[in-house]
Amino acid sequence: TLFPYTTLFRSIAIVCGHIAFTLIGVARRAIRTSALFTAGLLLAFVFYNIIRVLAVGLGLLSRPGAFYKEETITFGLFVAVALGIAFGFFWMTTAMLTTGLEQMASTDPLTRIYNRRVFLMWAEKELTRGQRTGTPFSVLMVDLDHFKQINDCFGHQAGDQALCAVVEKMQDSVRGIDVLGRWGGEEFAVLLPGAAADAALLVAQRVRRNIERILLPGSGIRNGERVQMISVTASVGIATYRGVDDNVHTMMERADMALYQAKAAGRNCVLATA
Repeated sequence: TLFPYTTLFRSIAIVCGHIAFTLIGVARRAIRTSALFTAGLLLAFVFYNIIRVLAVGLGLLSRPGAFYKEETITFGLFVAVALGIAFGFFWMTTAMLTTGLEQMASTDPLTRIYNRRVFLMWAEKELTRGQRTGTPFSVLMVDLDHFKQINDCFGHQAGDQALCAVVEKMQDSVRGIDVLGRWGGEEFAVLLPGAAADAALLVAQRVRRNIERILLPGSGIRNGERVQMISVTASVGIATYRGVDDNVHTMMERADMALYQAKAAGRNCVLATA
């Protein structure tokens, strides 16, 4: 009469084990603690059900009294585990929602890179490190040339595609430790930790060249002629940390000034402040 229970215990153990190892395998950093809590609870329940299967196989529950006593304990454990799992999944859901809200507050919704506020936070951290250790760093201001013409000739959707393509090219042009931010509109900022003026110039030229290679399909009228491809160029201004008397605000102003000098020099070029 206990055979159906043995099959049930085994099935429960298999299902709970599968869920537990799935949680362990997919746990992202934001939900790792809650996922591991839930997985641990499930594995403990798996272990208990394995013990039950062994007890049934050995005939330890053949006496009615022992069987019903064990059933009472099992029922209580089922309730406790169910409540624990519900709490674990609620914890994971809350963590995921919190992470999602934090990401929405810190990133640009179109390009998925940092917004101006978070970029400045990273720049201030790098400034603090530079003031403490004397490590140089640089910032780039990148502005797309004649971007309004893209929106006017090809439409705003094409303009959004161009912005996303530019961000992809910029990401390909910088290191993993560099920080990209959308400064506003078609203007972007790049933080280059540990980069002196010569290294920043190399990165800026690489960014400019990679953006220059962008060609996107699109149909529109530009300067009175039918155009089938969207091309993009950018001007770049550079500012490098000057020492303990320098700050992020003045660095961004210098980079912005160099950017406008690059615009005045004919666009699609790189200039650095003296």
